[in-house]
Amino acid sequence: MDAALPALVVVVPLLAALLIALAGRWWLWQAWSGALLATAFAAWASIRILLRVLREGVVVYEMGGWPVPTGIPYRVDRLNAIVLVMVACVAFLSVLWMRRSVQREIRKAGQASYYAIVLLFVTGFLGITITGDVFNLYVFLEIASITSYVLVAMGRRREGLFAGYQYLVLGSIGATFVLIGIGHLFMATGTLAMTDIAARVGSALEQQTSVVHTSFAFITVGLAIKMALFPLHSWQPGAYTYAPSSASLI
Repeated sequence: MDAALPALVVVVPLLAALLIALAGRWWLWQAWSGALLATAFAAWASIRILLRVLREGVVVYEMGGWPVPTGIPYRVDRLNAIVLVMVACVAFLSVLWMRRSVQREIRKAGQASYYAIVLLFVTGFLGITITGDVFNLYVFLEIASITSYVLVAMGRRREGLFAGYQYLVLGSIGATFVLIGIGHLFMATGTLAMTDIAARVGSALEQQTSVVHTSFAFITVGLAIKMALFPLHSWQPGAYTYAPSSASLI
């Protein structure tokens, strides 16, 4: 089972989100319990992965058994194993705390959906942390981004809807920049695997300097918008002010 943990740490919260979205509205207690169990598994799995990395070195899991560059690799070294543990443990502690907050701030009809969206948000960040493919990273980035727009807008205050919409518009601009940057990077290196990009980007800089520089510029600006780096932070005050407190926390 340890060999499959890099995949399971992402897949389990994803499947739990789908189950909660389908059945949780009839059993709200189970919706919270399911989210708590899924994040607890992610925290446990991430700690097991970290211990394995410390013991064996870099861990690589090829999705579906397809090797790079055809398949999508998950690659975990010491740095992102530590980040994975941080993300999973913060997610677990947030879900553990948020039950009363959700009951107070989210309409009853939307509470199960809220837990499902939180799990999708966590899934996105777990995937961002361990994927070894830049396009796969973009997909997980958008999963995390789209769910965060919804979380901001789900509060009882009307201002949250506008704050979520503003976040959506600027976040979509950021996502477009990131995708354009990834496209330029693929043009320059001919691969989406991060290890291959690292090996080829030096020669690509010599042969296609402007393409590589354009790629890095687009990716940097796109991520700066998404992480609210000054002066591209105009969406953030409203998002944190009007989002449900449990959404702001996580």
